[in-house]
Amino acid sequence: MNVFISSVVKGMETYRDAVAEGISTLDHVPKRSEDYGASPESSQTVCLQGVRDADCVVLILGDDYGRVQESGLSATHEEYREARERKDVLAFLKRDVSPDGREEAFIREVRNWATGQAIDEFGDELELKDLVIKELANLQVSRAKSKLDPDELIRRSEELRTGELRLQAPMVALVVVPGPWETVIPPTLMDNSGFRAKLQQSLSFGDQPIFNRLAETAERIDSEMLVLEQDGARFAVDERGAMRIDQKLVDGKEHFLPVIVEEHIISAIEAALRFAGWLLDEVDEVRRVSDVAIAAGLVNCRSYAWRTLAEDQASGGSVTMSNLGESHFIEPSRHVSKRSGLLHDTDALVEDIVARLRRAVKNGG
Repeated sequence: MNVFISSVVKGMETYRDAVAEGISTLDHVPKRSEDYGASPESSQTVCLQGVRDADCVVLILGDDYGRVQESGLSATHEEYREARERKDVLAFLKRDVSPDGREEAFIREVRNWATGQAIDEFGDELELKDLVIKELANLQVSRAKSKLDPDELIRRSEELRTGELRLQAPMVALVVVPGPWETVIPPTLMDNSGFRAKLQQSLSFGDQPIFNRLAETAERIDSEMLVLEQDGARFAVDERGAMRIDQKLVDGKEHFLPVIVEEHIISAIEAALRFAGWLLDEVDEVRRVSDVAIAAGLVNCRSYAWRTLAEDQASGGSVTMSNLGESHFIEPSRHVSKRSGLLHDTDALVEDIVARLRRAVKNGG
């Protein structure tokens, strides 16, 4: 396994050496900026490629943020951002430091991305080396027990894009399939009335509610999926946390034209992504599943036109007949993403999904 070491170099040389020794102790290969020779590309470009080529990244944090690059971030911060969506990142923080303002914000970002999980803290080089050996060994065991199969997640995602919907109005659908593929919601929890009530509470009363809190909700088990359904929304999840969320896009009482509004799509997808992130944190606190395959689609949109809110308001109540088709599903640019992105990179995911969905329906409609 290739392990990239990311940190400020100046003042951290002995710690970087200790990490490299720990990596080598387990017969893995340490990679760091010092190892890269002369290149026609910038040293930071080469290091970012080293992150992409690595199987895992060890991040060492201290009190110094480092020199800011053209991106507005330090080299270490760039490497972390490059790694966190694609790689396992093991983070270590030097104990009893007084980080500068930007380093403090960086540390906070790393903590938040890990959904509150502690960053290992160390005092000296020997303690850091021992921690690296322990965490890399734990990572190996975790990977050996449950190996991530991206193709399997994508196949399950494709299965959830089909099937009969009782709801015939224009809908936006979001499919999220977590992996590695294992049970996170056992049958006893599926059947638990308290768990179902908690789901409905979050669907109805969150910051971005998906359900109408005043509407009646039907519950059932359908093909081993727990289904909660209202007149304008539907949520379904199986024992492995694979879920589909459908939300009505058009309310005939508010809009009489065959139009779907882009801002409504954006809001619905953002709400569904955040709910999916909340649910996975609720049922898998120990984070056995690390990645998610995502797909989004428009359903029952035949004869509807896609507009922005500004375009709709400027239309004067008229519309050119269009045909977005019965069903359009797309995958984001990154077909399988880190689970943390559901809650901590939501805006970027929404932007990516909506851009690709817009392109798909306008080109294929």
